[in-house]
Amino acid sequence: MFWNNFITLCNKHNTKPNPVAKVLNLSSGSVTKWKKGATPNDTTLRKIADYFGVSVDYLIGKTDTPTPETRSSDTPTDDITEGLTPEEVTELKRYAEYLRSRHNK
Repeated sequence: MFWNNFITLCNKHNTKPNPVAKVLNLSSGSVTKWKKGATPNDTTLRKIADYFGVSVDYLIGKTDTPTPETRSSDTPTDDITEGLTPEEVTELKRYAEYLRSRHNK
């Protein structure tokens, strides 16, 4: 089920599995395993779900509705990510991680 939903999302976003994996820092070997029926681990599922703006439950076939879990509209990231592509959201998250890492030195 994961693979079918993943392919559907790739097609919907005019991309292919390996480029998505590359953007998410995942190996092409992982993509091959998924194609053969493996399901990604929880962390990877979350990355993919965030990338496409869907819920993990949708990715793994627990629901037919791709809508992600609802979040409070008071969340600061709601406004900042509005209108961005999945790639831009991923880039923004990486930058936020970089900024957090600077505080931990």
